[in-house]
Amino acid sequence: YVSGSQVYTLNTPFTPPTTPLTAITNTKLLMSGTESKIFDMSQTANLKLNNNAVGSTTQTKFASTNSIALTSNDAHVSFPTNQNGLDVAFTMEGWIYLTQWNGYETIFHETGTSAYLAITQSGGSFEIYNPGVTQPIFNNCGFVLNTWFYWTICRDSAGAWYLFKDGNRITTGNSAINQNDLTAFADAGTGEFKIGSKNNNSTQDLSGYIQQFRITDGLARYTSNFTPPTELFKG
Repeated sequence: YVSGSQVYTLNTPFTPPTTPLTAITNTKLLMSGTESKIFDMSQTANLKLNNNAVGSTTQTKFASTNSIALTSNDAHVSFPTNQNGLDVAFTMEGWIYLTQWNGYETIFHETGTSAYLAITQSGGSFEIYNPGVTQPIFNNCGFVLNTWFYWTICRDSAGAWYLFKDGNRITTGNSAINQNDLTAFADAGTGEFKIGSKNNNSTQDLSGYIQQFRITDGLARYTSNFTPPTELFKG
């Protein structure tokens, strides 16, 4: 609705809009039903779809479901970061399907600290970036194009970190995860949380599809090998 200004005048005919409404001066509420396939089932985050991030059935992990297509330049999903950051224990996880290599395929990026988790083309590796410290890189994890993979990163209540691919813990690489090195990765929250993009950098944006992206605050769901989910998460 629009408050404080008159859009139409009494007894003056007008042509109803033929295209989606846009926010005009004094707009207080503008609801759009263009992409109801993408929403937060926890009902705690206000998701924003950017640059043609859309629900899609082109590639899906589960039959009769929708994924999120991130196939346009800088297509991503974003929402405000909790300024208190995450609890000591947390879990991030989801399905990912890559369609091309850009160099760094950013899964998520916290803009306030510039911390991010990405898959690199070189050896299909996992890389965790936290500004100002040595970056843990896990080489030869076996990520390839046009295949669904389940990725997971956890931190337990003692501050220990765990990284998984398809439910198998990744422990190899040229750098181990040091809990002190990764404080800003999850603890700061002054910016925006992006899924699939890093600062509109075409060499670091994810090209492909994601499904079932979940953040659990206060719980490390996995600390040993596990079986990835075989159905959609429940709300």
